[in-house]
Amino acid sequence: MTNLPVCLENTGTVPAEAGVRMWLDGSALYSGSWYMNPGSSTSTGVSWVASEGWHRLRWEADPDGLLIERNESNNALEAQLYVEPAPQGLPDFAPCESLSSPSWLDTGVAEGDSLNIQACLANLGNVSGSGTIVTTLDGEQLMQHTWQVNPGSSTSTGYSWLAQAGTHALRWEASAADAQVAEEDEDNNILELHFTVDERDPNAQPDLLPCPSLADEAYDFSAGVQVNLPVCLSNQGTSAAYATIALYLDDALVYSGGWTINPGSSTSTGVSWVAQAGAHSLRWVADGGAQVAEADESNNSLEVAFSVA
Repeated sequence: MTNLPVCLENTGTVPAEAGVRMWLDGSALYSGSWYMNPGSSTSTGVSWVASEGWHRLRWEADPDGLLIERNESNNALEAQLYVEPAPQGLPDFAPCESLSSPSWLDTGVAEGDSLNIQACLANLGNVSGSGTIVTTLDGEQLMQHTWQVNPGSSTSTGYSWLAQAGTHALRWEASAADAQVAEEDEDNNILELHFTVDERDPNAQPDLLPCPSLADEAYDFSAGVQVNLPVCLSNQGTSAAYATIALYLDDALVYSGGWTINPGSSTSTGVSWVAQAGAHSLRWVADGGAQVAEADESNNSLEVAFSVA
């Protein structure tokens, strides 16, 4: 499907409502009208299923001659369009190779960790097509997605899984969405990954705190400018946990949220604020309700002071 543009311009000195018409190979494809101020333009588009070969486009302003214009000689414009022949070949759907080396394998996986399991569908063929990928974990389906994928590209999404101790098998199976559609290679549709989740140390605990890097930020703001106030929660402990973090600006709560944070990792976001002149303070509080037993309860708060000129 191709979008063919329609655009009408008023280069005169008074406003007017005018019609516009577009022709494709001698057949009217669009007809409409707009109220146009002087020196302005308005545009839209028309969907067209392209066919191979040369085509002639023609646009006409005020096609029925209803207006008296300063210049009647510029009401028509023509252009030629060539459509290349459709590529010959087949799609080739396969699970993305990157699925075999997820980032969480590098750091090891422990019971209770929150893992982002990806589904990624690649088209290795030379024509686009609709493909399906099914993701299973230990024989149970986690997700199924169908996407239109162009040749040489891929599409992906994710699924959050709370890791359980033991050995596990991930399996991705790709196919054409329509079983009647052949693929260039039918032997690359399956990818498997086996991994082990270690049992959690019963003595392991999280250690939740505002990211220390927050203290190193340059809070160099100008009055009246919209800025981003950072929020970042870190887990320096040995166990994953769901925890909240709050941000106070001048002791007023401006953000509160929560995430599941794996040990040794952090998650961040931001809050928009229109900077106001004067002295200010930011205070981040992790696990403010003391809902999580931690290895260190003394580092849950961080405060900085700054001034806006």
